[in-house]
Amino acid sequence: MNTDPASDSNSDQIPFGAETPDADQWRIEGARQEYQRAISRVAALRGLRDIALEHRGAGRQFLACGLYSAVLKSALAHFGEVDDGGEAAQLTADFGAQLVGCLAEDLTLASAERMSPADRLQPLHLLYNLWWFDMASGGLAAAPGMESELFRGATANERNLIAQWLWRDRRFPSNLPRLWLVFSREYFRAMLETGEEPDDEILLNKYRANRLHDAAAGLLIDMDRPEEALIEGGQSPSVAVRIRVADALLECGEEWVEPALGLVEDRLTQAEKSQEEAAAIDCLRWITRRCREIGQIDRALGASRRWFQIQPGYSTYLRVRSLGETWLATPKWRDLRDSMLSLLKEKRDWDTIIRILLNEGEIREARRQLASIVERDDPERAASLRQS
Repeated sequence: MNTDPASDSNSDQIPFGAETPDADQWRIEGARQEYQRAISRVAALRGLRDIALEHRGAGRQFLACGLYSAVLKSALAHFGEVDDGGEAAQLTADFGAQLVGCLAEDLTLASAERMSPADRLQPLHLLYNLWWFDMASGGLAAAPGMESELFRGATANERNLIAQWLWRDRRFPSNLPRLWLVFSREYFRAMLETGEEPDDEILLNKYRANRLHDAAAGLLIDMDRPEEALIEGGQSPSVAVRIRVADALLECGEEWVEPALGLVEDRLTQAEKSQEEAAAIDCLRWITRRCREIGQIDRALGASRRWFQIQPGYSTYLRVRSLGETWLATPKWRDLRDSMLSLLKEKRDWDTIIRILLNEGEIREARRQLASIVERDDPERAASLRQS
């Protein structure tokens, strides 16, 4: 039996043959109809919730769990389809709380009356997905207190299973900061162990135990312990982690500018020694940008020159030129420019050389370079290019 009163495709339609409204009226009417369908879905879900409540009140936990699970799946599928002042979130949170309550009450029944572990697995996984949905949405209050509720409604073995799901789940919502995901997971795992909200020291120990150096450093900064955050960041070989820690340290005040830059520069030195080209470029890109932002232009120029040495090309050349613009009329710039063009010649990157010459208005020199390139294959054409 269809419980969704909005599923009738013929309901509330504009009669055939009616006067055709303009485009704006069509859009308004379409939006109104979709709003009414979404409202109907919410009403249907509310009615199913009431039926599940009756089953639960009569001690029919298995039926209540099954119905709550079905309702919760539907609620998540249609979540956010209507601007209802948060009613969808409230209903979803209620479904989740009721489902956890069913699981908790099931544990109080005589063993012969309880659901089997296999029967409990599906609603447990659904509740885990509800928590993940809420976390991935940035905290819509669709699953408030789910961590502590699951501690109450799950057995020790089930809590261990949820912890395994947390550990193995590699989904990553691209719209959220990585540290939000790390915090959410570790907070949940801590709650599963004790049922109580973990304090900062407990979370810090968990971050350190799992080598989550950027998460640990961020928490240490929040705890006004930047010195330890710097040490924590230095323990990570990851360029991305060091950059995240350095970015956080730069927010701590002027006295932390040098330590933050040094954290990434130290990793750059390691990358250059071990010939990790990609890691070195990532470090140089960050150093160039950050030094330019804080006004350390000479330092940014030095980093961009090292970047060009590793990755000579048109964009890296322009980056050096933009940072060395105060030198452009001096012999210092000519020497630097000549050295970069020489490196491009060594690489036989004639296309880039010609692009640079044309960009800087040296048309004759660009023709001469082009002539030298084609001379091997067409000497007459090369002579013509030089004369022109």
